Amino acid sequence: MKTKVLIFLLLWSSSAFAEKTLSQTSIESGWQNFEDKNSPRPVQWVISPFGIERRLEAATNPVMETREPVNVALGLRLFRHLVSLEYSRFDEKSGNETYRIEREFQDLLGWYRYSFYKSQYIRGTFGGGLGIYQEQVTTHFYNINQSIGSGNKWTAATGLGLELTPVKYLVLFLEARLISGQNLDPNPHPDGLARISIQF
Repeated sequence: MKTKVLIFLLLWSSSAFAEKTLSQTSIESGWQNFEDKNSPRPVQWVISPFGIERRLEAATNPVMETREPVNVALGLRLFRHLVSLEYSRFDEKSGNETYRIEREFQDLLGWYRYSFYKSQYIRGTFGGGLGIYQEQVTTHFYNINQSIGSGNKWTAATGLGLELTPVKYLVLFLEARLISGQNLDPNPHPDGLARISIQF
C-alpha cells in the first residue's frame, strides 16, 4: 500500500513539474515574440527636413506649368501607421523692373498613411491629408505695390507611395499624389513628392 502511495506521489509531482515547465516556456516564448514584433521601438519619430514636390498647375488654358514647392514634415510611426504634419511652400516671380508680379503659396496638411506592404527594406503606402492653404499675389508697378491674399482655403490630398530604408535611421520616400482644394486649377492637380527622412 505504501509503495502504491509513493508511486502516485511521484507521478503527481512529475506531472505538476512538467506542466509548470511548459507554462513557463510558453510565457517566455510569447514574450520573445512580443519583443521581436515590437523591435526596435513600437513608436518612432520620422523627421523630414528636406523634400521637393513637382506640381502641375494651369497657367493659361490648356497650358500647364510645373511648380516646385519645398516640403518639410514631422511624423510619428506606430507599426504600419504613420501620422505626420507637412508644410509646403513655393514663390513665383514674373515681369521686369517696371512691372512685376510676385506670388507666394503655402499649405499645411495633416497626413495619415498606412503601410499595406512591408518588408525589411521596403514599404508600400497609401494615405490622405487634410488642411489649409494660403496664396498671396503682390503687384509692383514703379513705386506702387498692391497685395491680394486668398486667406485660409481648404485643401485635401491622397497619395500612393514607396519607402526605402537602405540603412538604419534613413528613409527615402517617393509618392504620387492628387491635391484638391478651394479655387485650385486644375482641381485636383497632379503632384509628385521625393524626400529624405530620419527615423528613430
